[in-house]
Amino acid sequence: MNIVQMIESIKKHPEYDKAGMILCHNGVVRATSRDGRKVAGLRIVVDHDKLEQVISEHKQRPGIVEILVHINENRDLSLGDDVMYLVVAGDIRENVISTLNDTLNAIKSQLTKKTEFFIHQKFFSGEHNERKNFHNIGILGNDRFHISLRRRRR
Repeated sequence: MNIVQMIESIKKHPEYDKAGMILCHNGVVRATSRDGRKVAGLRIVVDHDKLEQVISEHKQRPGIVEILVHINENRDLSLGDDVMYLVVAGDIRENVISTLNDTLNAIKSQLTKKTEFFIHQKFFSGEHNERKNFHNIGILGNDRFHISLRRRRR
């Protein structure tokens, strides 16, 4: 599913005529974590029972017509990959913006678990040699690398 398909689905909702706004969130894998470490990718796990509960609760808010969520879960995601789409339709901007914000915060804090894959660079101190030998180790997924560079002592 993608955001365009989600918007088209909302436009077919029986109460779509009450909507004055559709607001979308598209979360993507970024190159650094919140603490500044370099990220190679991530994996998301979702508690679907809690997700249904959050969506159901937030749909009851004033002016909200529909909330759709798609999370790319249980697979290794690389930099730039889409992590989550969240689409909220409702009557007026204040209702839709606050609902999207609260729904997004609930999803991220209460019902998803994120595992980030980091890029580590380690250089061991030792004698300086003209000849530099480096060794790459570790692979995550088919095309994602966990890089640890280590200088070999001769």
